Amino acid sequence: MLINNTEGGLRELAASLNGWKNRDDTCGAYAAAVMLAGLQDSEYPDLIPETIRKPGETDGTKLVAALTACMHGAKRTLPFNVSVGVNRFIKKYAPEYVQLSVKAHFRLLPGKDLLKEEFRKGHFCCLGIVRYRGSRYGNHWVTAYDLAETEKGIVYLAHDNWGHPEAEIPARWVNSVVYMR
Repeated sequence: MLINNTEGGLRELAASLNGWKNRDDTCGAYAAAVMLAGLQDSEYPDLIPETIRKPGETDGTKLVAALTACMHGAKRTLPFNVSVGVNRFIKKYAPEYVQLSVKAHFRLLPGKDLLKEEFRKGHFCCLGIVRYRGSRYGNHWVTAYDLAETEKGIVYLAHDNWGHPEAEIPARWVNSVVYMR
């Protein structure tokens, strides 16, 4: 059972951003960039300045660079780094959204209910997946857009910034989530 209409919406956006490939260990910034691009393209067209990314644009180079700078260049990112980096980006580039209380939050060991709620709103969520929970990726960040309940358990459908826009991430791999509210 899928939560979202994965034939369009977030799945389609994730596929259009398939060229956003992490080649320098900045997977947290890439995952956050996809999450923010989703918000820009669906709800907040001026969340990201047009000098960094125009709505619908498929090149995320400037956005990833700006987010990496807001994360103080952190290449090994914890949920706190990703969340605070996104909030620094919003404060610097879109301060009007600070007053609207649009900001990133993080949670460790999230349950499916939080993610279901965000997916139903049409929001991407950044998932931190870790080796010690069985991830074959090792420690990594992906951007989820839906979940499925299968005979093997819950699986998140995600944009993996190593070039897989429809990666299936078992829930047991997930250590944390960064999401927007």
